[in-house]
Amino acid sequence: MLLLKINVIGPPIRKMRKFLKILGIFLGLILLFGIYCYRLGRDSSLTYKWELTEDERSRLPLEFEIDEGIGEGNVILVPGSVGGEHTQFVLDTGTTSTIFNDEFQSLLGEPVGSVSLTDTNENKTAGNKQTFLFPEAFIGPLRIRGSEKTILIDCSSMEGTLGVNIGGLLGMDFLKSVIIQLDFDRQNINILNPDSKPSRGWGEEIPINFRRDGIPYLSASVAGNRISQMVIDTGSTHNKIPRELFDRIGREKGLPYALIWFASASGTSFNKLARFGSLRVGSSEYEGILASEGGIGSLGLPFLSRHVVTFDFPRGRMYLKPGNQFNKVFAADMSGLRIGKRDDEVSVASVDPTAPAGAAGFKRGDIIISINNVPVHRQPIWRVRELFKSGDGIELEVLIRRETEEIPLALTLKKWL
Repeated sequence: MLLLKINVIGPPIRKMRKFLKILGIFLGLILLFGIYCYRLGRDSSLTYKWELTEDERSRLPLEFEIDEGIGEGNVILVPGSVGGEHTQFVLDTGTTSTIFNDEFQSLLGEPVGSVSLTDTNENKTAGNKQTFLFPEAFIGPLRIRGSEKTILIDCSSMEGTLGVNIGGLLGMDFLKSVIIQLDFDRQNINILNPDSKPSRGWGEEIPINFRRDGIPYLSASVAGNRISQMVIDTGSTHNKIPRELFDRIGREKGLPYALIWFASASGTSFNKLARFGSLRVGSSEYEGILASEGGIGSLGLPFLSRHVVTFDFPRGRMYLKPGNQFNKVFAADMSGLRIGKRDDEVSVASVDPTAPAGAAGFKRGDIIISINNVPVHRQPIWRVRELFKSGDGIELEVLIRRETEEIPLALTLKKWL
């Protein structure tokens, strides 16, 4: 997860059009990619909680479908519109304010100010961004009356990672005023009236709190070590443990770890990934949780997708009901390939030379045509990644295109974690 603290600086600058590209197209093409999570500063124009109108309340509940692969690298997308143009948003409880793809710049007009960015996950300056007046945007029939101002981001890295077009990130300025229910078993999301009364069928009630920037968190423990602020992040495709605790548990337990390529606003780095023996949230214990190191702790979709989750944000509660994946042990990559998808082409972003992919002869820029004689161009990118987690010793026949030549490669998977 990428945390950015945003503080307003300087007077409005209407003619400045220089945009900071947070990540290049391929920097986001990683197995455990964290969707951008923006922490906005105290400026009231950037942090705003809206209220439903009576007409909007009468239109609830709303139901949308959830794609497959949540917890395996896919994210929750909800349909919406910006300026009358249909799009889809990533549902992201790890983002303070709703923000938009920079492809909508022409709809938002001239910039009205500027903000400074700090990567609070690594405590590094990340540059500046321009602010724009909040556009006319909707989720179904509900208007997103978010902050007075918003920022635009380059979504190309996320789109390459997910293999879909994204209109922006739906943040807590919208989500905090409604009840959100995520049913990963039935593959749907329900937006409920905030006046809806809690039901016993929702599962175990867990108190949640909110940071000063509006991001929700709860208390959890990992291997008996309490983490008082574990961020709840529906926009993240992985879990995280604070780096100091990650290293200490790793030393004490002798945990093996892999290195993953992680991209942040201040550059790229290799972060550790390990499988931890136990995670406790509420009264439930979870075994074999995969998590990477980070500046903060967070629970992402691999954790949440084990349940039917109800976020009662107006009352500061989360409800967890065990789902079909409650006891699932999620697998890590066994190939050493980092892949992404753009325009129906699955491409290799990087190759770990010490992993099976390196030994098999893969190179950055290779285009994957088929795996075991099955074409991959129409498959969701998360499903292609799943093939590279098939099991220790599994042999895959991969046909790739390198420049103008088609080359068959034999890949034998190796379990790292």
